Amino acid sequence: METAGCPNVFGVKPIALNSPSAGNISRRNTVQNRYSGAMSRFEDIEAATLERLRALKAKPEVTINLIDMGMPLNAAGYSQEDILTVLLALEQEKIIALAPGNRLLILKDLPQ
Repeated sequence: METAGCPNVFGVKPIALNSPSAGNISRRNTVQNRYSGAMSRFEDIEAATLERLRALKAKPEVTINLIDMGMPLNAAGYSQEDILTVLLALEQEKIIALAPGNRLLILKDLPQ
């Protein structure tokens, strides 16, 4: 499959950015559009990340050490890249902010 002269080595259908939903970008839409077959994997990692943040008593205005959060998730089989993908999605939604010193600042209550 080729698009505009570029081979599509991943076998993923390109997304048309001029669609009516192009302005509606969220972690769910972005991940679902790019990796429709991997949506359940993202949800699993997201659920595990939120569960770990709750175990660390994360609430607004609290900072969490990334090592305290990430080590148990790594031990459970999630890669640092998987965890970072979820954290960046949460940051995009302004739920958390990546802070200096390998810390997360919780900005809002965590989603259910």
